[in-house]
Amino acid sequence: MLEITVFISGAVVLILELVASRILAPYLGSSLYVWTSLIGVILGSLSLGYWLGGRWADRDPHPRKLALTLMGAAAAVALIPIAQGPLLSALAGGEGDARWSSLAGALLFAGPAVLLGVVSPYAARLRMTSVASAGSTVGSLYAISTLGSIAGAFAAGFWLIPNIGGTRLVYTLSLCLLGCSALCAPRVLHRARLGVLVLWCISVWYFVAAPPVWASGQLLLERDTAYQRLLVFDLPLKNRQPVRVLAMGFSEYHSAMFLDRPQELALDYVRFFSMARYLRPGMKRVLCVGGGALSFPRHLLATLPEVSVDVVELDPGVSRVAEEYFQFRSDPRLRLFHEDGRVFLNRVGERYDAVFLDVFWGRTIPQQLATVESAQRIAAHLAPDGILLVNFVSAMEGPGGEFFRHEYATLRQVFPRILVFPVFYPRDAAKVQNLVVVAAAGPDAVQLTAPELRPYLANLWTGTVAAAPVLTDDFAPVEHMAAGQLLGSR
Repeated sequence: MLEITVFISGAVVLILELVASRILAPYLGSSLYVWTSLIGVILGSLSLGYWLGGRWADRDPHPRKLALTLMGAAAAVALIPIAQGPLLSALAGGEGDARWSSLAGALLFAGPAVLLGVVSPYAARLRMTSVASAGSTVGSLYAISTLGSIAGAFAAGFWLIPNIGGTRLVYTLSLCLLGCSALCAPRVLHRARLGVLVLWCISVWYFVAAPPVWASGQLLLERDTAYQRLLVFDLPLKNRQPVRVLAMGFSEYHSAMFLDRPQELALDYVRFFSMARYLRPGMKRVLCVGGGALSFPRHLLATLPEVSVDVVELDPGVSRVAEEYFQFRSDPRLRLFHEDGRVFLNRVGERYDAVFLDVFWGRTIPQQLATVESAQRIAAHLAPDGILLVNFVSAMEGPGGEFFRHEYATLRQVFPRILVFPVFYPRDAAKVQNLVVVAAAGPDAVQLTAPELRPYLANLWTGTVAAAPVLTDDFAPVEHMAAGQLLGSR
């Protein structure tokens, strides 16, 4: 039974680490900082557990104590859903350094990892019968634990998280550890196991009864996909039907739809994307990198009968939500590709009249789409008079504008003409807001004479953008810049 226990505890460690990334993502993102913190905290906690397990095993090796350790781990895992809301909400709303916030969030999983680290050395001491076979005993059990971790990693990433979801999986892990404690000491500790089971039930009840993060709206869906956690909710509007919102992170709205006017664009920055029809009249082929709930592609199809649209959306789960909750239906003029935007740009040979890039928001910025090499690939896919429109959530000046200034310099390396439209505060360069950038493949490709452009031209930025180094595939520290962007927004 020790081998089974060691295998399962090894699997739980890796599953918990992967689940931790999904739990932290809606609050802190899934940046390099978050993954660095998680890996460091889990490895440090396991190291402490190994040390404690060795000392405890030498002092008084007994299956009953190993069972108590596993029960403690089960209880600690069951408490995670209770603690995550208050802790991570406070970290997400704070103004501290993103690195320290990520580290503090990762500490939520330190306790279970320490106790799981105790299992292998303690089990090795229980299994050991002589000094002559000590090496093979220890090596065999640690190999079994590692095999469990490998199995857990593949099971969690390929099946468990996308199909079960993060919170349900956490509760499942807690029950698995409680079952392992029964394998180690089946005839004793019944009251202790019952106490952990009662704690588990309380935790489940608390999580189910807890109000949603967006208490002001009606939460319709909370779903884990292979890439992220998605939330759909309806926000009330005065004197009319509510707006339905898709969120892929804490307090970040990525798509929206008026329930009574689903074809109308609900988000202000997306309305600025509509400039494309006047900047590039008669466009036929369009590429959208970042589909979300497909509100803008659907709007293009409804208002421009001659246009065909290619949409690149990394997460198939987002497209399923668009069908289920945002009235998206397949259309012969729309092709949907589920892959990374940069991979798509490297793979296809299509030419487009306009490209819309809507991936630069929040705590996690796709580095591979922010570099000069990516801009060159986009330019290669544009017609000679084609245009690129990019949405940023950033300032232009100050710490909240660092990423934008780098990206502006990067785009200038490739596109001879660039226009910047601050959506909400057209004269405040230090304000974090939506910035819609228009980049032209040719110096004369953009004409601003259409009368329909006048409302947009009132927001055209006429100042300068400070110089900054160009981002490349080799060097693009976007996580650091995103952290400054969030601080600037506060």
